[in-house]
Amino acid sequence: ETSLGFGALALYSFFLHESPETRPSSLSLRVAYTVRNQTVVAFEPRLFLKDSRYSIQGQYEFRFFPNRFYGLGNQAPDLIQDSPERRVRAGSEFQWQLRPDVYLGVRHEFDRLAVLRLSDPPTSSNSRDLVDYLGSGAVPGAPGETLNGSGIAFIVDDRDSVFSATRGRLYRGEVTAFPEFAGTSDTTFARLRIDLRNYVKTFSPRIAFWDERRSQVLALHLYGEYVTGDPPFQALPTLGGPRRMRGYFRGRYRDNYYTAGQIEYRAPILWRIDVTAFAAAAHITGPSSTGGDGRLTYATGAGLRALVDVEKRTMVRIDFGIADSGDIAIIFGRSEAI
Repeated sequence: ETSLGFGALALYSFFLHESPETRPSSLSLRVAYTVRNQTVVAFEPRLFLKDSRYSIQGQYEFRFFPNRFYGLGNQAPDLIQDSPERRVRAGSEFQWQLRPDVYLGVRHEFDRLAVLRLSDPPTSSNSRDLVDYLGSGAVPGAPGETLNGSGIAFIVDDRDSVFSATRGRLYRGEVTAFPEFAGTSDTTFARLRIDLRNYVKTFSPRIAFWDERRSQVLALHLYGEYVTGDPPFQALPTLGGPRRMRGYFRGRYRDNYYTAGQIEYRAPILWRIDVTAFAAAAHITGPSSTGGDGRLTYATGAGLRALVDVEKRTMVRIDFGIADSGDIAIIFGRSEAI
């Protein structure tokens, strides 16, 4: 789908104020380009004002890139309909501190996606009937969609780092509504997200070629995403990706109700290099799913971390995720998955 591609990632971290309570701000720019003129440009600012009493966070992305559609539900067949897409996405959130480590956020999302062309629908000798979902228009959101929504978030966050935490917790709940009158195409729906993370230091060994002790960390993560109403397929929760259920292509399964849990162990091994191992399980279901028996999907893997700045704990990572189907994903990132 891409032939030869090139990519670059730039991350600049800094303090807007030098008070001990102010967290490091960051600007992140990610660019990818292929010889087939496919492009991804993503900009992510994260700004913490004095004493972290206020913060501004954003995700802005332009994407002209191949994608895959497997169908809907937790029993979607292992057959792909390619769907190159052009996407403009902008998400912003303003947070203010209610009390130490407790924040209230106001958020907005805009997402415009156009499916440019479709490959021929997949065929199979299996007994399951396969349908050209996107081409036939049987799936809401094909061949494109506009999403415009606003909501609120409640956050408890006492982590020692927003890039690579070694202790503390992040508990986040958010509700976002996408009403038709605000510009969402031909539908109204709402989304609930719950994100619970805990970090526990275990051991602090002496690392070769490094004078300071760096800790081994156990990270625990529970994530839920639930959509009600009549959403287009672009707004449905998707299993897989670079942060949850690593090893699965993001969108391998999609439906209205998605719950995932993962555990990760991180240990320093040499200088600024850490190694990690992780395991995850997830359940996805909804109106399109046929596996209502509680079937779980699993993923495991391992990775390496390189600390760029020890004080701010900025880092880059590479993960090798393995799905229970046997698929393998190689993932590059600018901060921890959890």
